[in-house]
Amino acid sequence: MTTLETLKNLVLAPYILKATALISVQREVGGNQFRHCFSTLGILLDYKFYTNSVLLKASLLHDLLEEMPQTQIDEIRWIDSDGVAVVELVLE
Repeated sequence: MTTLETLKNLVLAPYILKATALISVQREVGGNQFRHCFSTLGILLDYKFYTNSVLLKASLLHDLLEEMPQTQIDEIRWIDSDGVAVVELVLE
């Protein structure tokens, strides 16, 4: 699969929706946690981590469980076939 095909098939929307819970969480350095997580995704894309879908999805949620402990982890696991691996990486 080409890089373009890989990106076309990458489904991030459900992870972005989960990450929007971080919009209300302010960072000490300014901005909010959602913007920080979205920027992390952008950095990974800049460095061409196109084929590591678990890493890209985890980048969006890497602060979610810490900042929002009431998050239902199983909801993330059930998002798609990467969900379990995404949760494992975020917890790591």
